[in-house]
Amino acid sequence: MPYDEDSYYKQVELINRKNYDPSELPSEYSNELKSIIGSMFTKDPVLRPTCSHLLGNKYIILHLSRKLARLSNVQNNENRF
Repeated sequence: MPYDEDSYYKQVELINRKNYDPSELPSEYSNELKSIIGSMFTKDPVLRPTCSHLLGNKYIILHLSRKLARLSNVQNNENRF
């Protein structure tokens, strides 16, 4: 866990008090992905994107499609043996 607290409730409290800066994410993450992650950490649930909104995001659709295609290829290769 990124927080060194013994109590679950203390960890939740720390998470709720912290403001997340997506620019602090590793440099290998694209700016678009950092933006998506940042939006997911929005504390106000009215402003936070819904699952439907996230799954409709072009960036996420593209990367999920690629991942599913790779998994499908692996499964097809395993079925040949």
